[in-house]
Amino acid sequence: MSDVDSLIVQKHIETKTVVLKLSGRLVSHALPGLAPHFDELDPEAIDGLSLDLEGVTRIDSRGVGALVGWHRHFTANGRVLRILNVQPPVMKVFRVLNLQSLFDLGPEPENPLAAKRAHQLALRQSHEYVRQILTALGEGIVCLDDSGLVVFVNASAERLLGVVEAETIELHFKELFRRLDPVREPNEDEKNPFSADELDLREPWRGEYHVRGATSNSAICTFIMITATPILVATKPAGTVLGLVDITSRKQAEIARELALAELREAAEHINTLHGLIPICASCKKVRDDRGYWNQIETYLAVHSEAEFSHGICPDCRVILYPELEELQQEEA
Repeated sequence: MSDVDSLIVQKHIETKTVVLKLSGRLVSHALPGLAPHFDELDPEAIDGLSLDLEGVTRIDSRGVGALVGWHRHFTANGRVLRILNVQPPVMKVFRVLNLQSLFDLGPEPENPLAAKRAHQLALRQSHEYVRQILTALGEGIVCLDDSGLVVFVNASAERLLGVVEAETIELHFKELFRRLDPVREPNEDEKNPFSADELDLREPWRGEYHVRGATSNSAICTFIMITATPILVATKPAGTVLGLVDITSRKQAEIARELALAELREAAEHINTLHGLIPICASCKKVRDDRGYWNQIETYLAVHSEAEFSHGICPDCRVILYPELEELQQEEA
């Protein structure tokens, strides 16, 4: 490496291409010290020359003339002269003189500020793309950050919960779901995130909940199922995605089925049917039970059915038991 006035030259060889990396100002008073580096190059021994201008901050007319002369010298011998990493101040001169059509220019160096802005724009566009996808889903989506605060609520979740996204952002998820009650009490091995002091964002959970105060005629659903999926970045919790599904129709069908089954069970408990052979006395009409005891028929039926008895006297027995009443009725007739 040599220090030529205000221009620093670094030389290295890549295969058969010589690379001269220049730093400083490519101006008239720096050219005499730069010339020896070109004079020692043998065009017959190399395939090409690359000038890396990444460190060049200024160029004047003499510097441009030198580049044009070196270009003619190498291309006349069938070799390639490439100019790399031209910085904006130098590129501005090249464009004014239309030199980009003459030189074989490598890619322009990346502007850090422009690259950052482009990255931010791409990130915003990516976020907006994902947001539109989540908004279009029929399933309710609620996104939480790593502390359990709400950062996104899609339209379906707004409908299911009866909320507006703008009013829920940065709310703690327990506040957002304060109107939810578990359909059933969770087992010991199940999660109940609405009663826990801390939400473990590394563990998934699922539960069915009743929306308190909602009715079948209300605009919002009555029952929802929530599925929580943790978001991990490099094994560290970065947030949670909650999926909300309206299960009102299913729960109403389950409730109707349970009511029907309860009615059937209640009806079955009141059915007590006599069946099979019943031993009965041919003379007194007493009935023998399973223990071998003989009972009055009304006693037996009362025990083995829901029937109740009221006693009276039939006309035939009345003649036998109370003949005087029969004679009195005949006289009156």
